[in-house]
Amino acid sequence: MSQPDATLIEQDGVPALPSEIANPSDEQIQDVVAAMQAAEKRGIVDWQPGSFVGFSLNAGLLELGDGRLVKYGKLVTYTEALAMEYVRQNTTIPVPKVHMVFVRRGMTHIVMDLLPGSELMETAYKMSEDELRRIAEQLHDYVTQLQNLGGLHAGEAIRQWPSGGPLRNVRFYLPDPSDEFHSLEEFHSYWLQRAISENMDVSKLTVMPSGTAKTTLGHGDLMSANILVRGGEITGVLDWETFGWYPDFWDGMIIHDLSVTRQTRAAIRAVFGVPSDLAVHFGDLRFKAEYNRSRL
Repeated sequence: MSQPDATLIEQDGVPALPSEIANPSDEQIQDVVAAMQAAEKRGIVDWQPGSFVGFSLNAGLLELGDGRLVKYGKLVTYTEALAMEYVRQNTTIPVPKVHMVFVRRGMTHIVMDLLPGSELMETAYKMSEDELRRIAEQLHDYVTQLQNLGGLHAGEAIRQWPSGGPLRNVRFYLPDPSDEFHSLEEFHSYWLQRAISENMDVSKLTVMPSGTAKTTLGHGDLMSANILVRGGEITGVLDWETFGWYPDFWDGMIIHDLSVTRQTRAAIRAVFGVPSDLAVHFGDLRFKAEYNRSRL
């Protein structure tokens, strides 16, 4: 469904969604609800293609059958929709266009464009070296665009966008951050606490490598499941609830970690270069924290 772009506005010094997106009419909401109910019937009862019903880590996903997708759930937020439009309108990153946001039965619903393509994790093993190289180059460009959008800042807090507060990232592990991280050392302590387990040699984990990192805007979770591709082109970057201010190595670190095949890893290394000692160290902490969580 095509419609003119609704330009972001500003409220109290921060971006905000315009009324036509943030305050849809009752009729518009009921049309979406009816389409959701029809899609659920097609997808679950009759099992017809074109009515995908699924779940991400923290939300339900429902294809409406008219070129739109609804993401909904108690953990879905207005801020994610705002981040999507902010990035879409200020970069060339292929982000789904947001049509409306509303709350129903205690759950936020984001109605957005359904983008073409398949998840990178599903298709990387079938792609040529040239295609993987183009994917890596596009990812590098997207990370650079986000950093240019936010700038690089020494000494600024690692925090949620746009108004600050603790990062909201499904890849962070319980307990969630309770406040902003005011230094890289605080950020390191958070991950160290979650990475350490019993009978583990922590001597290589407790000492953070020397180096500096500036704070910049980042997606926060550029996993292969959040990247849609078709051939050698990225057609969509999804799940912007993690958008925020991160250490400048963070998005690149996640991208290195998404190396689903040896060829993918080689393409990413060729474009992004060798990860810094800080990136390798935090990547190791993150991996161990994820392993510990999987054992709970």
